[in-house]
Amino acid sequence: MKGAAALAGMLALGAASCASAKPPAADPNLRCTFTHPATSVHTLKALPVWLRGYIHDQIGPMADAGETFNATDVVSKPAPFNRFIRGGKIGAYWYIWFEHGGFASWRQIDVVAPPNAGGRATLADTTNRLDGPTMCTTTDRIVGKLLHGKR
Repeated sequence: MKGAAALAGMLALGAASCASAKPPAADPNLRCTFTHPATSVHTLKALPVWLRGYIHDQIGPMADAGETFNATDVVSKPAPFNRFIRGGKIGAYWYIWFEHGGFASWRQIDVVAPPNAGGRATLADTTNRLDGPTMCTTTDRIVGKLLHGKR
């Protein structure tokens, strides 16, 4: 019985600390530069319509950069579990950086090929659980492999 009371106390303390959690602030290191020539955008509104459609259909609801999203699994107000960080074009490919909240939070890169003759955009590569400047180097590596067949 004593152990159950201790466990209940720990769970209550954990819930209280999560309830006050706020979405992480934008990391200035995410404005790093690429080795490949790139055009970057810092808002969902600047992405092509087809890419916003891909996000809607394949990823789901997404808050724009700096907007509120559910960074933890404690939902204090209705908001998406994904938030846009940065996107842009390198060669023929578009990249999307976003963070996903919930019980386990992470940052993710999707590299997307533009629509084919059938009008569908396709995921060329994806990786997640990244932080800070490694997002630029990882995006460069992925796009380099796609453009030049290099690792």
